[in-house]
Amino acid sequence: MDFYVVPMVKLLLILSLAFWSPIPALASEDGTGTTEPYGVGFDFKDTRFSIGIAAAALRYDTQLEFVDKDSGRSIFVDAEGTLGLPDTDVSPAIFGRYRFSRRHSLGFSYWSLKRSNTLVSPDFDIGDLEVSGVIEVSDRSHFYYLNYSYTFMEDSRSKIFGVLGLYGLDVKYAIEAEGQIFFDGELIAEDSFTRTASAFAPLPMVGIDAIFAVTPRWSFGTKVMLIGGSVGDVRDALVLDTSVRAQYMFNESLGLHFGIKYFNADFDVDKSSVRSKVSYGFDGVFGGLSLTI
Repeated sequence: MDFYVVPMVKLLLILSLAFWSPIPALASEDGTGTTEPYGVGFDFKDTRFSIGIAAAALRYDTQLEFVDKDSGRSIFVDAEGTLGLPDTDVSPAIFGRYRFSRRHSLGFSYWSLKRSNTLVSPDFDIGDLEVSGVIEVSDRSHFYYLNYSYTFMEDSRSKIFGVLGLYGLDVKYAIEAEGQIFFDGELIAEDSFTRTASAFAPLPMVGIDAIFAVTPRWSFGTKVMLIGGSVGDVRDALVLDTSVRAQYMFNESLGLHFGIKYFNADFDVDKSSVRSKVSYGFDGVFGGLSLTI
């Protein structure tokens, strides 16, 4: 996970300094004078809607612990290492924003993750848990957010937004085993054994988003969002979702976006018989197109 964190921090510092540095006005591309940058100035229309699609190449790091409330037995799982879930994958995303006045806007985003693996082994060992048979493990997780943004600083080159909203944490990990299941040498199940860490929770979110234009077509931005709380079966959630991105505007409507993303979530899922402790993280690169109308 550290591979992307260091350059991300460096970019955040550079962008922060750039926002406050005195820089002369930009020249227009045809050399006739000055103009507001595409990435910033075009977005100042009174009513403006944008929508985009993207794909992200992500690297995962997931740790799970299942605790049986009745017996006190616990199973610790490294999803990518022990269970062989793919540690890299490509995930789709959709995002959009509606700016209904100069300072106020609504935004949304949706990410979908889908991974699975099947293990066939006569003696498969997960700590104190031993399986003679077949294990299927899957990750079907989705992340949504709906937010309100207030533009509290803007000029011809930059904008900074405060962000408030709801972050939908929709996680579903499942481990299904068939055969003989032993815990600490004791036979606890035959035929089948299932453990899931699944929950949906709309958690409160607060953050900051900033964009800075360096030419009429190129702009750079960064977003940092903090999410936390306890809702439904989800307890003690703490989530950090950050990105650093670049944008190139082909014209007033069509833009290219790409950047790096870091996500880390720690939370418990408290069910009637099992409490699951989840540490879920990924980082990677993304790219996509947006259309503004």
